[in-house]
Amino acid sequence: MKTIRKNKFILATIIFIMTLVNILPAQLGLNTVLAQEEDILSKLATKAAKNNIEAFMSGTPVDTKYVNLGVYDIYMLNEAKVDIDVDTYVYDGKSLKDNCIDLVDEILGNPSYDAKNISHSYLAMKSIGENSRANELLDLLKEKQNDDGSFANNIYIDMPAFEALGRAGVINQINTQKAVEYILNTQNQETGTWESSWGPDFMSTAQAIRSLIYLKDYVSNKEEVQTAIDKGLEWIKSNQQDDGSFVYGWDDPLTDTVEVINILDLLDKDLNSWKSNGRGPKDYLIENALNEDGSFGLYGGIKNNTKALEGYLRLGGIVDLSNDTSDNNSNNDNIQNSTGTITVSIKITGYDETIISKTNITVNEGDTILDVLEKVLSDRRISYTIVGNAYVKSINGLSEFDKGPMSGWMFNVNGETVAVSAANYEVSDGDYIHWFYTSDYTSDSRNTSSASGGGLINNSSPEKMVDDIKEILKSKDEEKTLISLDDLINEIVNDKESFKNYILEVNDVINDSLNIVKTEEGFEEFTRISSSYINDALLLINDMEDKDRIEEIIDDMIDITLEAKEKYSDINTTNKLAQSQFKIKTDKNQNSVTLPAILMEKLFEKEVDKIVVQADKVILNIDTKDLTEDVKEKSITLNIEEIDVSNLKENEKALIPEEVSLIDLNIKTDENDVINLKNPITISINYDEYIDKKDDLTVFQLKDDGTIENMGGVYNDNDEKITFITNNFGKYFIKENNKTFNDLNEVKEAKDKIEALASKGIINGRTEDTFDPNANITRAEVATLIVRMLKYTSKDMEMPFEDVKEDKWYYDTIKLAYENDIINGKDEKTFDPKGNITKQEVIKIVENILLNEGYKPIKEEEIIKEEYKNIPDWAKSSVAMAEREGVLDTSNYETINQNATRAEVAIILYNLYNLVVE
Repeated sequence: MKTIRKNKFILATIIFIMTLVNILPAQLGLNTVLAQEEDILSKLATKAAKNNIEAFMSGTPVDTKYVNLGVYDIYMLNEAKVDIDVDTYVYDGKSLKDNCIDLVDEILGNPSYDAKNISHSYLAMKSIGENSRANELLDLLKEKQNDDGSFANNIYIDMPAFEALGRAGVINQINTQKAVEYILNTQNQETGTWESSWGPDFMSTAQAIRSLIYLKDYVSNKEEVQTAIDKGLEWIKSNQQDDGSFVYGWDDPLTDTVEVINILDLLDKDLNSWKSNGRGPKDYLIENALNEDGSFGLYGGIKNNTKALEGYLRLGGIVDLSNDTSDNNSNNDNIQNSTGTITVSIKITGYDETIISKTNITVNEGDTILDVLEKVLSDRRISYTIVGNAYVKSINGLSEFDKGPMSGWMFNVNGETVAVSAANYEVSDGDYIHWFYTSDYTSDSRNTSSASGGGLINNSSPEKMVDDIKEILKSKDEEKTLISLDDLINEIVNDKESFKNYILEVNDVINDSLNIVKTEEGFEEFTRISSSYINDALLLINDMEDKDRIEEIIDDMIDITLEAKEKYSDINTTNKLAQSQFKIKTDKNQNSVTLPAILMEKLFEKEVDKIVVQADKVILNIDTKDLTEDVKEKSITLNIEEIDVSNLKENEKALIPEEVSLIDLNIKTDENDVINLKNPITISINYDEYIDKKDDLTVFQLKDDGTIENMGGVYNDNDEKITFITNNFGKYFIKENNKTFNDLNEVKEAKDKIEALASKGIINGRTEDTFDPNANITRAEVATLIVRMLKYTSKDMEMPFEDVKEDKWYYDTIKLAYENDIINGKDEKTFDPKGNITKQEVIKIVENILLNEGYKPIKEEEIIKEEYKNIPDWAKSSVAMAEREGVLDTSNYETINQNATRAEVAIILYNLYNLVVE
């Protein structure tokens, strides 16, 4: 018995030892695998973060445009423990953090920004410790919530806003019951999804699910909420692919998969627990999300870098930039992994000009050809466009297909065309890189290989191209649709015969593409594409003889314009009402646009609001109601010509500064008659020179009598244009005009604005050197300033005021203000021109102007505020509108019924002028 027991013990011991021998190495191996996995996740997270840092360091702006860096991108970098403050990453003297704060201040100062931008700004400000700004943003969000619980009644705005508030832990600060009711009411009860007119949206559904998870604890109908969550999760799971990713339709699988990882994390589940074919979302992010060119996901770009970073951080990745050796004192150098520097030379040749002569440049070892290109272009502030992370679409305004279907940008290295992407070719010391624009890459002698590039549409058969984009339209993917539409148009318009035969089919595709657009950024891109197309179509129509076909084409194009107005009305989050705009973007160096008589007749017949012509250096913005009735039966030509100043008379040359452009603008009929306007129009002219003070920049008109007139203008340094109002066409030039007064020290907050208005010829001093800022201002004086500022014209109405005599200096301006519905009398027959005007009366005038300019009126609920209790009912909507649009910054409502001073009126008019004109 003892022997048996002893043998059993020995056997058990052997088995135990063998088990240890097998288990321990397996466990050690598992730990090794886990460590390797964490290392991979960290390297991928670091790569995603560095992609966005490099984009910033190479000059990518921080703003709300989809293709640029936004507040959410910077928020994720900060969450990844990237030092975004001034000591680390700086471009043009500003850090990522400073840029982010500047953008948030812009959002805070403009109530028209949507709840998505505001909520993401809240996340960013809380993340970097800007609690005061965060609280302001939260207050703004609370004000934006509507009675139905939504912020904008738009799933693409509302769901990310709710989700961000939940993530930040402050979702209980809004009306949670109303929010839940809104989310539940917008769910498709059959599919469990959240969707729009073009079907389910994966991201919105995922964000709605997470929002309900956050909200469930704050509402009474928890079971109903859980049912909605379960339905949504069931649909989400149905979209898992065999590689572990999630994707619906033509979405980017990276984006949809990270949305699922966020859901699993919130549900406290294993982040790789949902699997298909043995693969989960973590497997996809490790194995398939990174592309060969270093970008992430299907479409690449900044937003995909951010989405990838978010996913890798959730999975346990850690960003490690300890090997980052970029020069923190440099404004333009990209971040590099290596410490050595090399010298290369680069030349950039356009279609018919040298953009950059052969130049030596010092770069880091490991830099690619694309790095070198971006560095030299950023250093010299030359514009460029890169699609994805590698394809150079345009440089200095010259884009692919501008010179034909085979045209575009190529590069040689040391005289040879290489079959490697610019993002993957690392340069060596002494390399000579030549970027050149070719009109036909197949026959250009500089192309030493058969390498070629292209967009999503690139077929020789017009029928095949149209069929291809129709397939792409089925995806309902906004970005891919717009890229494909741009490619199709660029291909087909360069073949005149194909264009003639397929123009109606292209019109249909453009209209169908409009239905896919779901964001304001997408609408802006659609407008750019369609306006350029309209110009090509008009050039084609001018050569056609079939009147019926011309009429059909024009009907189609105008219908697209009217559809665009309806679409913009649906997605518009600004305070301006949508208008139908027949927009034409001319080719570079095209100095005239002819609108055939049939087009003019149709524009009037279908009541299109505006004709907008965007030329190379000028934008004309004309209300159709500003054109006289006889024009609608005539062909008209808009002419834009740059005048050689040296050919002017000596007295005229003496009035114009050296080296300025003199632009001659006019509209003529087919009978060569110059067209006069019934109302003022706005014109924008390019100005890319250095300026000391943008408020001093002013447009002047050189008149036929050899004198000049100050036209004013508002300069926008984002698009480098100055916009002004005029009553007529003529010759214009731009110069800096500085006017100062010596009695403004006691009104420092108004000083710059008073002098800006004076420099633009809108307001005058009491004398040449004094302004008298604290003096009261009369009703006649305000009417005069408004008319002078906005260039109002007569409506030939009879003025009823008995106390405004024709021989008085103010007669004409009061008449113009009255005719244009800007100002009323004290009663039906009395204006009181010499009487002082109160601030609330000035603000009432502001409301009248903004309503005339197409701004949305104030809703009743917007004026039910405790602070408005002492404001008379007739002025409440005026105060609310002036505050909403940033025209009025009222901190003391008690004084709003007091007489306005000259300084106070100047501040209001300056803010109004910049709002209406820009």
